[in-house]
Amino acid sequence: MTGRGRETTRPPPVSVAGPVGAAVALTIAMNVIAGLFAARLYRYGPEPTANIATTLLGRGEFALILAAMAATAGLDGRLAPFIASYVLVLAVLGPVLAGRAHLLARLLEAAGAVLPRRRDRPPETPETPEPPEPPDDVAAEPSEAAAARSGTR
Repeated sequence: MTGRGRETTRPPPVSVAGPVGAAVALTIAMNVIAGLFAARLYRYGPEPTANIATTLLGRGEFALILAAMAATAGLDGRLAPFIASYVLVLAVLGPVLAGRAHLLARLLEAAGAVLPRRRDRPPETPETPEPPEPPDDVAAEPSEAAAARSGTR
């Protein structure tokens, strides 16, 4: 009962833990797929792929702005706790997973057929024309070749 004699009831709190867990799992999976795509595109190995995938996880600051706007606009009351929980979980998991990217790299190495190996490229040098081959009738020694041309031997 309130002071005016009316009874107010609040709806029971709805847990957003399940949807947040699903969103976090989907985010991690999609970041690994994005890392694999980048690896295939640039022919990176498992270690750079794991670093790319885990570094992408900590990008959710804009979601806080969206949550504030949604709460102000009076949209679904579960949206703000969902976004705040999602950002919080990724803010904690992002650096932890980035620090353990080597474990993901091992997993990617085990699935080696998915990733191409990085080819070691020779250092690029400016193209210089190769010296022409001497004709067969010219002697190999420069002094003999000069003597043959001048007619003195």
